[in-house]
Amino acid sequence: MFDAQFALTMGFLFWQESPTDRTRRPRARPLIADRPPPRAEPIPTFTAQPTSRHSESTLAQNLRSFLSPASPIHNESVLIRPAQTSDLPALMALVRRVVPLMRAAGNLQWNDDYPNEQVFARDIERSELWIAEPAEGVVAGVAAITADQSPEYTQVGWDIEEPAIVVHRLAVDPEYRGAGIASALMQQAEAVARERKISVLRVDTNTANPATQRLIPKLGYTLAGEISLDFRPGLRFLCYEKRLAPVSQ
Repeated sequence: MFDAQFALTMGFLFWQESPTDRTRRPRARPLIADRPPPRAEPIPTFTAQPTSRHSESTLAQNLRSFLSPASPIHNESVLIRPAQTSDLPALMALVRRVVPLMRAAGNLQWNDDYPNEQVFARDIERSELWIAEPAEGVVAGVAAITADQSPEYTQVGWDIEEPAIVVHRLAVDPEYRGAGIASALMQQAEAVARERKISVLRVDTNTANPATQRLIPKLGYTLAGEISLDFRPGLRFLCYEKRLAPVSQ
């Protein structure tokens, strides 16, 4: 899943540009995706664009920002690269910024215990964690791009024996909104799939995550149905799939 809950089980994407100050970076709505991990070969990196920045003083202002769409602002390239152990402090800082906004919006997919540093460290060890870096040392987004499929995916009729690339633990920092960070990370998943000659991409997201539900279909994914996950009791998740043109072996 975004463990691609995309936190796709992926997370929030913040959307609104400040009308009073377009010169500073706007707040973004984090996008999330989750699920536990497998192993990816290093592949070419992808570039995307960040937004400008602005600050908002309260949690309520942040929520209003990510719940309403805004036009992206493109300034410079954002590097999508494999995460390293040295990125762990920045990744956990991102989680601490994202989780309160998620919970305030009613999305309980992530919490104080998940995802934790051990989960991300395992992703890094398996070479399947990717980050969006608008400047050196700045982590604007994260996604685990794996071949790991939850057994519960069979609830929507998916054949989990069929090879697929799955996005888990997808999140965008609230400081970046409308910057195309989530889309860039999802495109990296497609690059991984093509590199491995896999034509199926899958992701799941919490039913309480409307931002991801708006984004995923725009990227060519089709809703397959709704499932429960044993490791997240009481929550429901929407499953999405995208099929690429067949890749020659």
